[in-house]
Parts: sequence; structure tokens; C-alpha cells
Amino acid sequence: PLSDCVLENIEFGVNITTATPAKKIIKSIVSNGNRRFSEMNVKKIGLGKVCAKPNSDYELKIYDKGRQAGTTKTNILRIEVKVKKMRFIQKHGISNLNCLTSPEKIGIIGQILADMWEKLIYYNGSINESQLNTTELLKLKDYQNPVFWENLTFDKRTRQREYYQTMLKKYGHDNEQGEIKMLILDRWKRLVNRKRKTVMFSPNFEVNTMSQNVMFSQFNCRVKSLQKANSIDTGNFTRNFEDKKRFCLTCNKEITFQKSDSKFCSDKCRAKHNNQIRQQNILNQRSAEDETIKSVSKLIKKGCYPVMITRATATGITFEQYTTKELHPMKYDELRKITAIEITLNDSKFVFTRTNAKELIKRIIKLNNKDYKNEN
Repeated sequence: PLSDCVLENIEFGVNITTATPAKKIIKSIVSNGNRRFSEMNVKKIGLGKVCAKPNSDYELKIYDKGRQAGTTKTNILRIEVKVKKMRFIQKHGISNLNCLTSPEKIGIIGQILADMWEKLIYYNGSINESQLNTTELLKLKDYQNPVFWENLTFDKRTRQREYYQTMLKKYGHDNEQGEIKMLILDRWKRLVNRKRKTVMFSPNFEVNTMSQNVMFSQFNCRVKSLQKANSIDTGNFTRNFEDKKRFCLTCNKEITFQKSDSKFCSDKCRAKHNNQIRQQNILNQRSAEDETIKSVSKLIKKGCYPVMITRATATGITFEQYTTKELHPMKYDELRKITAIEITLNDSKFVFTRTNAKELIKRIIKLNNKDYKNEN
């Protein structure tokens, strides 16, 4: 059964006919966003580019298919992905040969290919540099350097990409990258549904009819068969999978094919979830302190109590011992550095942090000023 043949790796891609020679398009590719491309084949310099790193989940190859096939055509571009670790594509619900008979899942693969192309840093000289000011001109030079993108953090890379896209929309005279994306999607759609009246995908690979220099190769994949005990119903593979779906706690994206203890689809979602919990804990702590600070203020009026103030300074954390009667008006810089205050009332300790700590100190100082005026 197709569902028993688990995919170990897979390659997919399309050939498209472009208005611009493939060689020129390949030269316009700067980076995939965080990694540079390298020459795909040392025997044919300039054939194409490949983007990968050691132990990566996939390789992205973009090359001149006309030259590779030994033809005279110069405008046939090949975009191809080699999946080396199936977790890259399992998150989209593709794990066995049976998945490749689903038109919906085959459509997802085509969309992955188009999205990977769209995310490339691509510059074909479409901007008229005479229209740019000095800052924009310097930025454009950086954007054409793959090393610049490699050295950025994730957040900085996102901001710089947005700024670059704004420049392209404002000063660029064409959208070649977007047009190629549409060619990829259109080509994919026609190849999946060719010679069929209804939209579907046939799993019958006609390997014998393919030649070495064919312009479009079907899916290349390697599989292994599952050895199941006789007591296990082999027909329940898909059904059991559907019953055990798991989703990201933050964005609700499916994470069934990630590790069994995974709770999030990415580090970004994990950080966002932890930030939400941390913020909620801070709010809960402040709410509890708000209720306590009112009762503590009433007790302070009746006596003199020990106080310990915690400050965050340039040299580190400092702790200062006072009594409530010794607190005097502070300058803004002194008050701003206070992170916590601990006050002992009738053998009970109360701790206030951040805003509430500053608020309590202000109240104590205000009470001390009133007492001083009454004595005079």
C-alpha cells in the first residue's frame, strides 16, 4: 500500500520559460535571506546556483536548464528543491507515497516552491540610482552584498527586507521576481493537471518515457516500507494520524510532524508565548501589590519601621537600609533607579517592585513632610 511507503527524501521543481535569459536571472540572485548561494556545478561554471549548508534540511537549486540539457535555448530556468530531511515537508502533511496522490497536498508543494523563490533577495538593476539620496544609495549597495544579509540578526534582517521592498516598489521599473513567481505557479498547475479533464494528480510515474535531458522531471523520491505486526491494522495509518494532530499553542499551526514533545511551530512562537506569560505574571503581581499598598500606607502613619531599598546602578545592584522617618525627597534620577522596596511592619515583611515601589516611597516621603510641617 502507498501509505506504507514512508518518504525518506524527495526532490521537486519546475522549468519555466522566461522573457529574460536564465543566465541573467541567476546573476540577479543575491541571497536566500540569510545564506549566500554557491556555484552548483564546478564543471560548468555559471550553470546555476545552489543554497545549502551542512546538515541542512534542504537544498535550493536554480540553474540554466537549457544549458544543462545541452540545447541552444537560453531562457529556460529551473527552480528545484532537494529535501534531505523530511521534517522540512512533513509539517505540511506529506509523509508517504499516498500523500502524493492528493491534489491538495501536491498543490502545497508547488506553493512552497513559489514562496521560496519570492523570499529570495533579488536585484536585477531595475532601480534608477540617480533618483536615490545618499542614504538610499548606500543601502542599495549593502543589499546587493550577500555577506551583509548573513551578518544580520533575524529582527534586523526582517526590517531591512521590508525597507528594501519599499525601495523596489518606489523606484523599481519592473517586478521580475513577482512575475517569475506567477510563472512557477502557472507551470506547476499545468503540469499537475495536464491531459486531464478534472483537477487531480496521477501517482503513476512514467519513468520509462523520461530521457536524461528531459525538460521536466517528475517527482524523484526514495521510500522505505513499514514492517508492521499482524495485529496492527495497516489501513488505519492515515486515520490514526488524523486523530493525533497537534497544534502550536501560539498561532495554532499544525505541528503533528514535529517532535512528540513540541508545543510550538518555531522559536518565534515560543518566545511570544513566554513573553505573554511573563507579562501576565507581572500584571498579577502588580495587582496584588496595589491591594496591599493601601493597607501598608495606613500602618506607616502610626510608627517608624525599617525599610530596605534596592537600586539598579551602573556598577550593579545596591541595597540601602533606612527607616520610614529617614526617607527624604529624592531627585528623579535617584527614584528612577529603584527596582524594589522591602518594609517590615509588626514582624511581617512586604515587598513592592517597579512602579509600586516608587509609589510607596513617594507616599512615605509625603507623610514625612506633613509630620515635619505639623511639628513646626
